[in-house]
Amino acid sequence: MEPTVDSVTDINDVVETKPPLQKPYSIAVDYNIKGYYAAVPFNYEKTTKSYPLLVFIPGGGQYGNGTNDLPLLLNDGPAQLADAGSFPASFSVQGKNFSFIVMTPQLTGYPSIESIRDFISYARKTYRIDSSRIYLSGLSIGGEVVCDVAGTYPSLVTAIVPMSGETGDRQTCASLAQHNIPVWDFHNSGDPLINISQSNNFIQWVNSYNPVIAPRQTIFPSMQHDAWTAALNPAYKENKMNIYEWMLQYSK
Repeated sequence: MEPTVDSVTDINDVVETKPPLQKPYSIAVDYNIKGYYAAVPFNYEKTTKSYPLLVFIPGGGQYGNGTNDLPLLLNDGPAQLADAGSFPASFSVQGKNFSFIVMTPQLTGYPSIESIRDFISYARKTYRIDSSRIYLSGLSIGGEVVCDVAGTYPSLVTAIVPMSGETGDRQTCASLAQHNIPVWDFHNSGDPLINISQSNNFIQWVNSYNPVIAPRQTIFPSMQHDAWTAALNPAYKENKMNIYEWMLQYSK
């Protein structure tokens, strides 16, 4: 049953029980992002508090013009889960309940680091975002970019979860380690598009800079490129945490 709200109960303290509400927006955020999907907690319009932000960067198969191409974003990622009503309403982490604002930009082409930075800035201006809890995840090309954005603008990002794609830049790995950015990387052992060596090198390079928080790596035994469907499933857990709970244990 949905919790009742009376004159004594603060709506900001009510735990969300209904899935987030997701809508498409054909808004040109910058030259490379012409639209996006945003999923906000069910009671967002009634509350005044700030929320954790998850920005998910899609792969090349979801490039588009931000208008009639926007539904391509519903083929994968958290946007797909939200569209199906299966993205969890809330997560309980360290005795607290959290609900995400999830934003998925549609890129017109290979995303620049600055473009994603601008999208995060837009999110912070447009929605009530907890700036101490900004998380990035992405698939394939999006996974590579997520690493590069966090390495270039570490003060903006709390934790990252790249999937089936990682940076090949050593300096980025050094920055991730030196700025204590938590990393959980996913890849398939037989990925035919981005070889598993890219994931292994990425983890090895980050570790070579002696990070306070050692990066996590999960390798699925699969010959497919898609490691993200399994990783994004809220039911998939390691150490009793799915990726969303894992992210939320960290804040700036």
